[in-house]
Amino acid sequence: GAQNFALPATVDVVNPKWSLVGNPYPSQIEVRTTLFNKYAAAAGNIGATAYVWNPTKVGTTRGGYDMIDVSTAGSYVLPTYGVVLVQNTIATTHNIPFAETDKATGTPNLSFRSTSANNALVLDMQDANGVELDKTYIRFNNNAANTFENRDGGKMLNEYAIYTLTPDNRLLAIDSRPEPTQESIIPLGVQSAVAKSFVLKASELALPIGIEVYLKDNFLNTEIKIASTTFEYAFSTTANAASSGVSRFQLVFNKSKAVLPIVSVFSVSLSPNPVKDQLTIAYYNPEQGNAVVRISNGAGQVVKTIQLGKQQQGNEKVSMKGMVNGVYNVELTIGKERITKQVVKH
Repeated sequence: GAQNFALPATVDVVNPKWSLVGNPYPSQIEVRTTLFNKYAAAAGNIGATAYVWNPTKVGTTRGGYDMIDVSTAGSYVLPTYGVVLVQNTIATTHNIPFAETDKATGTPNLSFRSTSANNALVLDMQDANGVELDKTYIRFNNNAANTFENRDGGKMLNEYAIYTLTPDNRLLAIDSRPEPTQESIIPLGVQSAVAKSFVLKASELALPIGIEVYLKDNFLNTEIKIASTTFEYAFSTTANAASSGVSRFQLVFNKSKAVLPIVSVFSVSLSPNPVKDQLTIAYYNPEQGNAVVRISNGAGQVVKTIQLGKQQQGNEKVSMKGMVNGVYNVELTIGKERITKQVVKH
């Protein structure tokens, strides 16, 4: 049926404010024709331009406003739930009428955002079957503060959740911080009411130039670089209180290229991966040292330890028969050097 939107009166006719006018129907509408008819009939009581937010505006990474000229006839199909920005140019309230005849067929002019955000890291928390349970956003903005403020979004905890923690102990879903000039650590907490397996994935990664980020697992004492949107990290929560909560993870950001000690000449490879029965660990270290292999499950429990003696390089075959299917951490230590990699048992 007929619907009316009341544009509020303008106090300052020299600098009129904008009002959001929403599509009142569960259908797309021909909004330019509606506004053109109103403009012509009201003798300029609304401004000659309307604006819509275009999330995929060419040449931008966050979107921008598109102008609609409502002083002339034309077409603009506004989708369901879409809005336009309109100015009331007079000091009294008047209506913009919508009718069933405004409903339109054809393709709407707007779509959802398809590009990634600038200067942002988005982490998705999924279960072992790939079902998304929660996500958290870290955004860099030099006008932001490390403590909670209006650029941040608070966190409502569900049965399963992931969140960041500010220095003033606020749990956040959207965490805006200034770009780090030195090492910056953000606590990353996990909420799980039961023992369960999860996977962390980086669905967006667009960091400022020169910034690197590592995920540190305080429960398993591992550190892994988040280098691209292919990043995945499998973990589990258990009855051990340290496997969840605000202390489970940390995000370590640094301007330097040497955030963490990386010895590139010490290399380890696992094959096949995924593995069914027998895993081959190929390794090389520039210096000999006492070599030990430790394999632990997603709960951090060591299920196998192999003492290799004094070694520098080799191909060690390890039986994984009898182990339950899942993700395992394979840690090789040679002397003072250590590398941890993940393997999937199926």
